[in-house]
This record gives sequence, structure tokens and C-alpha cells, in this order.
Amino acid sequence: MDEPAQDVVGLSRVETKILDAQGNTVGSVELNESHFKVDPKPHVLHEVVRAQVNNYMKKTASSLTRAQVRGGGRKPFRQKGTGRARAGTRTSPLWSGGGVIFGPKPRVVKTKPPRSLRRQAFRMAWSDRFSSDAVIVVRDFGLKEIKTKALLATLVGLGGVGRVLIALPEMDGVIEKSARNLRFHPGKTYAGGIKSVLVKCIDQITVYDILLADRLFLTEESLKLLQARMKGV
Repeated sequence: MDEPAQDVVGLSRVETKILDAQGNTVGSVELNESHFKVDPKPHVLHEVVRAQVNNYMKKTASSLTRAQVRGGGRKPFRQKGTGRARAGTRTSPLWSGGGVIFGPKPRVVKTKPPRSLRRQAFRMAWSDRFSSDAVIVVRDFGLKEIKTKALLATLVGLGGVGRVLIALPEMDGVIEKSARNLRFHPGKTYAGGIKSVLVKCIDQITVYDILLADRLFLTEESLKLLQARMKGV
């Protein structure tokens, strides 16, 4: 039985295919097992994804305190003789239409897990996607003009299904504009079972993006940048 290929530091490597726009194998590339074959730990992934989702959210709920409610400058009725409980202002939180005690206010919630945890989660997410054959490396998408139908046909031919994420070395106007009408809508499915297409630069992809996608398409150059990033992660 052949021994796995070794790199200069003695780490074993795995291999993945490179396809062209028609789905034909045109080459292969070796990946470092220490970066792309890491056993996932659900609690690590959960903590990092939860932090990223919290950072996306905008806490905009807002209410008025008794000082901010309009009116209330005059005593609503006399102190004695009415049989009612005494009241000094209509803005009291006890009154309907009054202020809110400890109500919500717009706030910024930023959660930042430790760097070591973020590094682990990033490698685990990519390892999970590669091990489940959800990552497809292509040499070129072959798009010469902005055409949603052509991009959709190419993705379906390459095995795209569900939520699709395209990772590019830098934003390509043709691919980006071809995918702008393929956004996610609950209950809507495009040709070939594709539910959405998201285009992002490889250096902007988060753990949440990786795990949310059913299929991830990387160009050859994107994979090189990802490998370089893994060394620094």
C-alpha cells in the first residue's frame, strides 16, 4: 500500500479534483491534512457561529422612558377628594400611554470569541465541507457576459444544489451581477434545486457562510489564497 504524500515538514496531504466549466477533470491539487482534515467539535463551531450571527444583528428596538413621553406636565387631577389613587403625571409607567421602565434601547452587541477558537472553527468548517464533498474547485466558470441563466446552468452542471456559495479571489462583476437575482426566498427554488447563490471574496468568508452553504465553489486561485490563509490561521 502506497504511503500518503508528505510535504517538507512531514505532514500528510489529501487531494481534490479541479474541474472545468463543463464538469471535466482538468487537474488536481494537494491539501494539507492538518488544515483540511480536522475533526469538528460542535461546541466550538456553535460558539463562533453564534458570535458571528450576533454581530450581524442590529438591536434597534426602542421605547420611551417617562421623561421622553410627550405631555404630563400638569397634575392630571387633584390630590384629594376623588377617591382615586394620587397621581402627579400622565407619563407614569403605571398609566396606559406612559413611559416604560427598563425598556429596550438601540444597542450594539459585539461578541468576539478567542482567536484560537476562531482559528479552530475556521479549519473545522472547511474540513467538514471537504470531507462531505460539498466543495467543488473549478478552473473557470466560463462566463463572458452577465447572464443569470448561463451561470445557473453552469452551477447545476457542476453539481450545485441548495444554497450555493461562490468564493472568488476578488469580486468579478460578471459573476456577481449574474447571481444578483438568485437570492434566497423561503419556499422558492431555482433550476436544478438551487435555492440561492451568494458570491463573496475568499478572504471575507466566515464560518457561518461555510456551514450555511450546501455547495461551495472555489476557483483555483481562491483555493491557493485559502491555503495561504490556513497557514496564518
